[in-house]
Amino acid sequence: MYKIILRKLILWIVSLALWVTLLPTPAYAYANATVTVKCGTPGTAGEQHTISGALKILTRIATTGRKTVLISGTCNENVVVDGFDHLTLQGNPTAIINGHDLATNVALFVTDSQDVAVNNISVVGGATCNDHSLCRFNNDTFQDASVEQFGFGVFSRSSAVLIDCTIQNNGGLGVFIGFATRLDLDGGTVQNNGGDGIATPFGGGRLIAQPGIATNPIVQNNSGNGISANLNSMVDLLAVTVIGNAGDGLRLTGSSTATIRNGSAITQNIGHGVRIGDLSFVEFSSDDTVVGNNTGVATPYDVICDPVNSATRRLGSLTGTKTNCPAEQPINP
Repeated sequence: MYKIILRKLILWIVSLALWVTLLPTPAYAYANATVTVKCGTPGTAGEQHTISGALKILTRIATTGRKTVLISGTCNENVVVDGFDHLTLQGNPTAIINGHDLATNVALFVTDSQDVAVNNISVVGGATCNDHSLCRFNNDTFQDASVEQFGFGVFSRSSAVLIDCTIQNNGGLGVFIGFATRLDLDGGTVQNNGGDGIATPFGGGRLIAQPGIATNPIVQNNSGNGISANLNSMVDLLAVTVIGNAGDGLRLTGSSTATIRNGSAITQNIGHGVRIGDLSFVEFSSDDTVVGNNTGVATPYDVICDPVNSATRRLGSLTGTKTNCPAEQPINP
């Protein structure tokens, strides 16, 4: 009797031990993780020499908080941020990403990632926020992309915020806003680009330009239009200066809309200050300045309405603005 009980007890203990052994081992998650990158110089133990190498390390570290890459020097690489959440690329104190293979990609490509921050970094060769991503760029520079590229682009239902950034000297567009995407331009400068300063050509894009932490937005001296919007795109300009562009300051086509307010200034553009294309609409504010555009032609217009059902509101409140737009209908007829 005792032998039977003892044998059952031994079998129960062995089964319990085997069950405990097969339980999954709980993975430890760090609160935060930081990797230091020093590009172009010999590093000490634990330092990385490429951003791409640091990102590979961070993919193997479980965290409950934020993953940070501290970067210094000039990194000659194309950086792909794919599938990261809560990631910061931080200049330490500043850094350069110099894309070395721009024939196939931009220098910095963020895709399928949420809450990605890029701070104090100069990107040579263009950057994108792509595929349902949420990106925030602070005090960065995007420059010297080729004519086939752009300084910065947001695509595929992504949302990006540029805070006091500079987009300059790119061969093509300065900023590209793709279909059904949103860009917040908080301060900063878009200048000296080979095409439009900012463009949302494929429809459904949203641009909100407003004061940043250090500056108000300036869109100047671009080889195309300052800002162009097409096919049901939306533009909101708050305290924005659009000056000295080779085309129109702001061009709207294809049922696009814009509001211009908070003392925005659109002036000294070679084309019209504001061109309102077919089925498009613009609302002005009395504290805006839209003068001194389209000079050098027989009949210069600061604001021009194309003949196919374009419309304005409160245009008459501006001082000194020359226009061909029809008289506005009463708001409450």
